[in-house]
Amino acid sequence: MNIKEWLKEGEQQELFTIQDIADHGCQNGVSGLIYYRETEKFHDDHEQEIWDLVQQLAEDSGQSIMKYIGNISKAGSLSQLLNDLVWLAVEVRARDILDEREAA
Repeated sequence: MNIKEWLKEGEQQELFTIQDIADHGCQNGVSGLIYYRETEKFHDDHEQEIWDLVQQLAEDSGQSIMKYIGNISKAGSLSQLLNDLVWLAVEVRARDILDEREAA
C-alpha cells in the first residue's frame, strides 16, 4: 500500500480527513502518526516512496537532498528526523490527492 492508498483508507475509515491534513498538516494529530514509534514504523513501511519524494522535492527546489532536509527539519534525533520526513510525505501526498480530486 502506498501513501495515497493509506490516506484514502484512513479517510474512508473516518480516522481523519485528507482535507484537514492538506490544510493543517500532521502536527494537529493524525491517527497512526502521533507517536515516534508510529512514524518510525510508517517510515519503514514506506521508506522508498518517502526518500524518492524527498529527493524529487529537493531537485525541484534546486537543492541537494541534505540541504533540503536541513531546511525542513531541525531534528535532534533520528526519531525526530523520521517523524519530520513522514509528516512531509503524508502532507504532500494529501495535497496531491486533493489536486487529483479537483481535476476530476
